[in-house]
Amino acid sequence: MTFFETELWKIFGTSPMIRDARFVGRACIGRLGDTTNVKLEFVTLGTHQHYEAIKSTVFNRNDGVIDSNVFRFVDMLGLKPGRSMQHGNKVSPHVWVYNDETEWYSYKPNATDYSAIAKLIGSYLEVFLEPTQLSCETEKTASARLDGHTSVKAAIERDKEKPKPRKSRANSAKKKDEQNL
Repeated sequence: MTFFETELWKIFGTSPMIRDARFVGRACIGRLGDTTNVKLEFVTLGTHQHYEAIKSTVFNRNDGVIDSNVFRFVDMLGLKPGRSMQHGNKVSPHVWVYNDETEWYSYKPNATDYSAIAKLIGSYLEVFLEPTQLSCETEKTASARLDGHTSVKAAIERDKEKPKPRKSRANSAKKKDEQNL
């Protein structure tokens, strides 16, 4: 396996939602459903040979691309301590190719980092699974994650149910004065 294939295996190799995963070059391609597939690949963000993110492309074999998203390592992991003072106190994690050698630049992710990346990208991919594919455990995980966050639709519905506040007499009088001017 190449460096990129090994790194993708560390992140997505045991993912229960990506079926029939194949690791080729800088990409992992697998199935999310009967016709829905995903391609996860290391990408550069403008600097040659600096792979700073993983791009996810979800596609339907019949209709093409459904959605794509770029997950930057610095957004998922934050700034990390560098190996030497030459790099300053913190570095943005990325893979680089230098003198035909591919490696993590200054900071190598640990098992916790790989797990964090898999969890974040996995939560994004859950959206594209068929409802019948979600296991009870996945549904519990998703609902637990939403407990701390209110969906926009639920917030709108609650706002509709709330009684409208009464206008104070001072505000009514002020509006009348403004209209008379």
